[in-house]
Amino acid sequence: MKKYLTAAAALCLVLALASFAAQDTINWKTLIKYLPETFNGMPQSEEPEGMTSSAGGYVVSEASASYGDDEDGEVSIIFGTMAGAQFEALSQSAAVSYDSSDGYYRSTKIHGFPAVEQYDREDKSGTVMVMLPNKVIVTVTLDECEDTAICLSVVESMDLNGLANEKE
Repeated sequence: MKKYLTAAAALCLVLALASFAAQDTINWKTLIKYLPETFNGMPQSEEPEGMTSSAGGYVVSEASASYGDDEDGEVSIIFGTMAGAQFEALSQSAAVSYDSSDGYYRSTKIHGFPAVEQYDREDKSGTVMVMLPNKVIVTVTLDECEDTAICLSVVESMDLNGLANEKE
């Protein structure tokens, strides 16, 4: 019986790894279309950047833009066929929160998707990260802020549902 359970577990692992490698790819050119033109009224500092790379059947695509004269704001969108591990970690972090003199970390949902807010009081920087079911992670970061409210408003203004349905 133990031999069959070990074989079944090995088969499940192989199928799980195969499913990661077989995921649809989302090219950086598609991701870049979802970057906001402005960030709390700040225009993009320069043209958005992007890249898609692959190795051994795994793919990573990223698109990002900086905002404001001092590039205080940044939005990045990352797709990865191995993002299942990050999704699991983000889902587990929903049970974690803290608030201290250093900052805070709290879970939330944005448009129904799991998300976390993180603020560093010393650096005065805020980050909001949203995980979409198609292995896309959206991260919004702002320096020189008092909390994560602006980051939240930027990510809430993005078309997360459209991005979550993207495939190529």
